[in-house]
Amino acid sequence: MGIEQVANKYKKTDNDPAMVWANTKMDAARREECLCFNCDRKNEEPPYASCPVAGYIYDLCKTHNMAMAVTRCGATDAEGTLLYKPIPV
Repeated sequence: MGIEQVANKYKKTDNDPAMVWANTKMDAARREECLCFNCDRKNEEPPYASCPVAGYIYDLCKTHNMAMAVTRCGATDAEGTLLYKPIPV
């Protein structure tokens, strides 16, 4: 499965855990497959500023030392336009 404890490379305070549980195989695949990770809105300042859903997920992950792989994106703006924005190649 690839689930193991790994060093928390995002530890910033004494209250943050030194180790976290990780699915190392999924974490490696997440960088290539996750829609949010591969959305150009990630490059906004602050990250995901124009996508409230991705911004919420991003903040949640930062707060709780988590990572998620989003495999489907149906986030829309007020006009119903899908918000996923592929990174220009």
